[in-house]
Amino acid sequence: MAASTRSCCCSVPGCSTSGRRQPYLSFHAFPKDETLRKSWVRLIRRDEGPSFSILRGSTFICSLHFNKESIYVLESGRKRLKANTIPTRFPWNNWGDDQPRRWSVFDRNITICNSRSEQRERAFWNSNKKQ
Repeated sequence: MAASTRSCCCSVPGCSTSGRRQPYLSFHAFPKDETLRKSWVRLIRRDEGPSFSILRGSTFICSLHFNKESIYVLESGRKRLKANTIPTRFPWNNWGDDQPRRWSVFDRNITICNSRSEQRERAFWNSNKKQ
């Protein structure tokens, strides 16, 4: 079931998504079925204990960790998981490696600066050719 609160965060280690910063994502609570819940905990590489416990209404996994085929949309617009769905998309199983990575701000600035300096240089040489 998708969470309706905006303040939820993903419980997958290394995932920094939150409902406030990514309102277009859906956040799904852990299942009530004990065996399915244990498989979710094992798949996200967490252990229930003092540092991690599953609490109703505050422990979620974001929609990035589920296949698109596993999620359906209700008429109201809410996203739900199909029955017996498990999360499968994680950084440690190379999910997302085939997607183009966004350049860092540093790399984008270097590219912009280089292209501007190249434009200035071309303009300089073109202006000198005309004289």
